[in-house]
Amino acid sequence: MKYNNHLNYKKHKRFLMKVKLFLALLFVVLVAGSLMFYLKYVRQDNPNTEAATTTESTRSYIAPKINIFRTPYFQFQADQDWVEVPSSTTSNKFVYSYVRNSLIEHELVVYVDQIPANISSSRVLPVTIQASEDNTISLVPGQVSEHCSKVAPPEKIARISMVTLNEVKFNCDNVTPNYSVLAGLKGGTTVFNLTRPNDLISSYAIHYQNLRADTEGSQFIKILSTFQAR
Repeated sequence: MKYNNHLNYKKHKRFLMKVKLFLALLFVVLVAGSLMFYLKYVRQDNPNTEAATTTESTRSYIAPKINIFRTPYFQFQADQDWVEVPSSTTSNKFVYSYVRNSLIEHELVVYVDQIPANISSSRVLPVTIQASEDNTISLVPGQVSEHCSKVAPPEKIARISMVTLNEVKFNCDNVTPNYSVLAGLKGGTTVFNLTRPNDLISSYAIHYQNLRADTEGSQFIKILSTFQAR
């Protein structure tokens, strides 16, 4: 009876050893299989891990939306809220408005060849003419002047008087409170000639008004910096 108990104990011990060995082998197989699957499929399909990166991080940039306006005489770029006003535009007068919430905040008028003799403004924006390597003629704007009433001769009592401000000679509207600006050629007047790509020469006058309460000339400067003769 003692012999049988001893024999059963040995058999039970061997059985437990076999189970432990089987479980250990099964664990090794599962681990090895999982490692092979990861190396072959997951890591291979996604090579850009923290340990091995093949591309550098990039920054996205969204360009502001703009409108490009073209006529037979010129072209320029402006913010997307600028629109052409067909009802006021003619073959020699081109009118544009900046409209937001159904309100006109800015207005631009470009005259070509047929320019009113009495055109005037309260301020002037001096520009210089620049020719590129491909003979494209463009404008380089400076800064908008102060109100011209500050330099108008005191003996002048007429509403309009000829003054020179920021090296530009122009018709000054002495009394208007409006923020109106004429582009003027430095050393010249507010009527200036530009050579177009077909070698024709046209006369231009560019008038701008800011109709907002907080008046300044950044919109006009941005437009003139992209203005080109055509």
